[in-house]
Amino acid sequence: MTEKTGELERRRYLRVAADEGLECDISGMGVVHIVGVSSEGRGMRVITNKEIPAGEELPLTLSRDGQELFSGKAKAVWHETWDFEFCSRHVAGVELLGLSEEDRVALISKIPVAKEPNADDGF
Repeated sequence: MTEKTGELERRRYLRVAADEGLECDISGMGVVHIVGVSSEGRGMRVITNKEIPAGEELPLTLSRDGQELFSGKAKAVWHETWDFEFCSRHVAGVELLGLSEEDRVALISKIPVAKEPNADDGF
């Protein structure tokens, strides 16, 4: 669990667990897991197979049970690399770009329960 970037940009939002049926596709990144979504629905914390380039806008699609909820762009505002010796995983806080109010409300409706933020929580 080495290499941290964007530490000053790491946001301190209330973050909630993502609905288990919520899926994310960030172009070419291989999203393994959505850790949580900001309670305002403007970003999320994801685990990926590849490092998301900081600041680069990438196509993103959020869906649930095969139904698209949001299609737009996202950019990483911070990331960490976790080295497990046999593989590496990349954790990033991503900001959703071009999210309409309707999309944001739909995304928030898929979040089951809020929790208090921790010192290490990002999106």
